[in-house]
Amino acid sequence: MALIVLIMSIISQAFVEGLETFRQLKGIGDLQEQLRTAAVPLRDDLMARHLNGDKKSPVKLSELGDPNNPIMITDGFFRIEGGATPNVLEGQDPDGLLSFTATSHALLFTINTGAEAKSPRTQWLSVPLLGTGATQTALAPPIPPPPTPTSTEAPRDFQSPNPPLFLSSWAEVAWFLVPMIDPSTGQQFNAAGGGAPLFTLHRRIRLLVQNNNAVNTSARETTGNIGLYPEVSCENDPGAPGNLYFNRSDSSNRLGPAYRGGMNAAGVIDRTPLGLQNGTDYTGFDRVLSDVISFQVQYLTAGSTTFTDASAGVSSPGVYDTAIPPPGPATLRILALQITIRVWDAKTEQARQVTIVQDM
Repeated sequence: MALIVLIMSIISQAFVEGLETFRQLKGIGDLQEQLRTAAVPLRDDLMARHLNGDKKSPVKLSELGDPNNPIMITDGFFRIEGGATPNVLEGQDPDGLLSFTATSHALLFTINTGAEAKSPRTQWLSVPLLGTGATQTALAPPIPPPPTPTSTEAPRDFQSPNPPLFLSSWAEVAWFLVPMIDPSTGQQFNAAGGGAPLFTLHRRIRLLVQNNNAVNTSARETTGNIGLYPEVSCENDPGAPGNLYFNRSDSSNRLGPAYRGGMNAAGVIDRTPLGLQNGTDYTGFDRVLSDVISFQVQYLTAGSTTFTDASAGVSSPGVYDTAIPPPGPATLRILALQITIRVWDAKTEQARQVTIVQDM
């Protein structure tokens, strides 16, 4: 009996250790899967077409600022914000790589799918419209009749009648952090027993209106109904107070920092949670990842061998924006972006991170 008890105690201890090892491995796997759900769409956004120029389309960030081949941007923009919160140096790993905690970095840029009138439906971006009346009709015209047997063109709108869909090949995309708030206390969640504040990572997309003449003239929408268009780029029209202005990709058509749907009245990227708008709850619609400790953006410039933190800025303190002329004779040439996302797992009390390096 003593021998049996001894053997059982050894087996039970091994069983406990095995369960703990399995729990640790599962936690690591779950973290990797969560990071992948953020890394894949982020990389796709960075690889997309962002800008058009007067000499060629599309234009890459790395092609801007070349004194031998100056390019004027005609469509789109790209903005990087370092924010006002300073980064915290946590230390370095055995390989000598530095680890920072960045919580105020954000991205806002345009993407273009390249869709044209004859392009398949999969190339178009689309959102359902909640508005009614002339504005809805201007954004999503009625479905045209089927093409004649001799026609080679597909229906331009590819719309479903209910709800009507607004389609576009251009959109604003924003990536940013929002504090994770405990609804029972109203306080921000923290990792490791209160050591590091936790955030949620969001990807917010707003479609641009290429043909915006009618919707900005005869089919006006009031600012009180902006909640009906959470996924369409629009803002208050300074030239006609009380009305919304719907943006298009043409950078000369008021798509500077003061008129973008993804920026607020303070002139920075809008990170306000969507929440309840016009009776519809959009909470979490644009959330990509939870329990985030850090979202750090760095860029590599021409002539440099190291990445520069986004907090350094160029167009203004902590800001790089293709629509803002920087100080000095030439525009900064960004060759690549490096983005590091770090998340926390409460079960294993571990943090893991993924680093994306994308040539621009």
